[in-house]
Amino acid sequence: MMRMEVGSIVEIADLKSATHLNGSSGKLVRWLERDQRWAVELLALKKTVRVKPSNLVLLHGTKPTRTVLDELPTASDQVVRLRGLRGASHLNGTRGLTVKFDESAGRWAVRLDDTHQVVNCKPENVSLVSVLNRVLDGTPTEKNTRAALQFDVGSRVECINYYKLPQKFEHGTVAMTWVREKSWPDGLYAAYKVILDDGRHLYVRNNKKYIKESTAPPIDSTTYEVGDQVICQVPQSEFSEPGIVIRRNQDWLSRGVAPYLLKMNYGKYLNFW
Repeated sequence: MMRMEVGSIVEIADLKSATHLNGSSGKLVRWLERDQRWAVELLALKKTVRVKPSNLVLLHGTKPTRTVLDELPTASDQVVRLRGLRGASHLNGTRGLTVKFDESAGRWAVRLDDTHQVVNCKPENVSLVSVLNRVLDGTPTEKNTRAALQFDVGSRVECINYYKLPQKFEHGTVAMTWVREKSWPDGLYAAYKVILDDGRHLYVRNNKKYIKESTAPPIDSTTYEVGDQVICQVPQSEFSEPGIVIRRNQDWLSRGVAPYLLKMNYGKYLNFW
């Protein structure tokens, strides 16, 4: 059975006071006999903290592995995947690009591929994605951009939402054709970028098995003006909150962005459809 010793890779867990460190990975530097704690060097922040053994989970035995040390991003525009999030667990597995590292907050700003939303994450909640695995997560891509397409930008369609199980057809609007993300390997494209009626961006293959014509009317996405007070349901929540429209994107469809940017009364900025 593996035991903790100098050099072991651990994860901090169940801290009551410094809860922001929970989930952080680190390396055991030395045992502090007087304090009965381990000195742990945090891998992401290059900072040493003192932690009780009961708040440490052994990850990789006595030797740091390349998997742990090399999977942390080091610069902007790196392809990453979110992991280990607790408060926003619905984002775990989501892929995106690093924007910048906020030194004061100790967090990476990451622009998500599917919604273009920018989220702030602890370094240990962001892992690099190798080139070989960048588009092997179900994103439907193809190489023949000369193939004829059945639908144009603005077409109402139904397409398979592969983010949900069981997978089923959902209504949306074609926002772009033959589009690619910066994070994808060269030569790979999605035939369609569809904005579903719930606001999610979805890449769709040029195949009748995945996309078909919809008779559902388009959503009315530009009803409100800048300055309007609105009440809307907060994503991933059962509650509705008041806010104010601070930006209205009338060309939202052609740009593939949200029609509205709202400032919620509790201070957070959210994109809404």
